[in-house]
Amino acid sequence: MADPTENMVLRTIYLPKELDQQLKAAAIRGDRSKGDVIRELIAAGMKTLGEDKTSYLAPSIPVRTHAVRPTAVKPRLVSKHVKKKKTRALAKA
Repeated sequence: MADPTENMVLRTIYLPKELDQQLKAAAIRGDRSKGDVIRELIAAGMKTLGEDKTSYLAPSIPVRTHAVRPTAVKPRLVSKHVKKKKTRALAKA
């Protein structure tokens, strides 16, 4: 049988003591581990914030790169023209 933590990653966080006590109490009331409660709360929070379009957790709108038109049909070598003008201006001075 596969290990239940096989597809999980370990994250270490610091919690204020009061929040940890609330977490512990919720785990005892629900007869669950603190890890289970944390995962459930994170999933619920991600879902709630993901539904808010102003949240940074909301899914982003894909950028349509094919709608961008090129600025110039044929590229121009601007540097040659600029160098000639600068050289002429310096020669006149």
